[in-house]
Amino acid sequence: LEVALIVTADPLAANNVLMKDTWADPRSKVLDVEGAPSSARYLAGALDGAGFDVTVRPASGVPATAADLEPFDVVVLSDIPRKAISDGSMTALTEWVEKTGGGLLVAGGEAVFGENGYRKTPIERLTPVTFERKDEPEVALVIVLDRSWSMAGSSMELTKTAAQAAVDVLSDEQSIGILTFNDKFAWDVTLRNVGRNREAIRKKIAAIGPGGHTLIYPAVEQAYLALRNAKARAKHVILLSDGRSYPGDYEGLVRKMSEARITLSTVAVGPSADPELLKNLAQWGKGRAYAVAHAAQVREIFVKEAKTAASPGFDEKTITPVVKSAGFLSSVNLSRMPKLKGRTATVLKDGALEPMATDEEDPLLAFWPIGLGRTAVFASDVKDRWAADWVRWRGYGPFFGSLIRALQRQ
Repeated sequence: LEVALIVTADPLAANNVLMKDTWADPRSKVLDVEGAPSSARYLAGALDGAGFDVTVRPASGVPATAADLEPFDVVVLSDIPRKAISDGSMTALTEWVEKTGGGLLVAGGEAVFGENGYRKTPIERLTPVTFERKDEPEVALVIVLDRSWSMAGSSMELTKTAAQAAVDVLSDEQSIGILTFNDKFAWDVTLRNVGRNREAIRKKIAAIGPGGHTLIYPAVEQAYLALRNAKARAKHVILLSDGRSYPGDYEGLVRKMSEARITLSTVAVGPSADPELLKNLAQWGKGRAYAVAHAAQVREIFVKEAKTAASPGFDEKTITPVVKSAGFLSSVNLSRMPKLKGRTATVLKDGALEPMATDEEDPLLAFWPIGLGRTAVFASDVKDRWAADWVRWRGYGPFFGSLIRALQRQ
């Protein structure tokens, strides 16, 4: 580079020119695989502005071979469910990181944990954390069962058996309530600890009988009222119905449940159910929607939902980031970091670096070298859900730019 300064009537021309050599590396290449493509613009835009060459792909775009990964220096998996990554892609990522020095960032989200998450996979082996909880959370679960006339017979009996199986999954310290409805509602089992009540709860469930028409809204409202002040880390509702109900402000009700950190999953049984309503309820309630042809399939669903409620994979609450060791983030102004709104549950591995933690001492940013490469896990997300305030933070780009530079192929 040559810079010349020309000044009129300058008596000394020898100092007018400065020459300097510099080395310009090619732009590092980042593959950003985003589980919510509409939110990919936040991280991709920040990294582009920080000087990276960014390629964005949806969850189905994880490369299948190490050769497909070779053009990239860092891969970001942002809230990608395990089922979206083939076994071949898992093997390719492992080989690419450990043998060729690639960098991997796993960003959190509800998709990366749970029964179908990264637990005991090659991704977990690569990363500096395990995808599990270090605590056994307090759980309050309410099962809301349709007991209208249409449930009479085998549907009612199979559903009661499924509810009993869900009770068996919970530990003594966890709580359950059983609420049934037709055109009215009834608490067959008020919210209580399973503990010494386990057999009594099972008997109460066995005594449930069908009758009446279908009215969903009051029953869901009762579940909300019972759970909103319950002292539990995880509060969850499972709603099962095989019929259609009268209209109501379901969205408004479920929004209030969400604000109280109560999640809702739904099960539609048979052809007469209202799958659209039940699907919407689960979507608003940040749970899962199931549609089954016959009540025989309900047991598996109830057991899965009870297990998920008993060990939730993420916490949606206000989180204050705490810097433990700035390290490669020392050039970033971390004094004004906004709060986060959730995180994926993880446990730090021995020997891993923990630049940042939560105010409850859970890992937030973990990093380590493995083989020739490096991997990191950011336990919150990088988009407009849990990191909604971060994407507007002036330090968002410098933060993730510094992290990607620390991970990139050397």
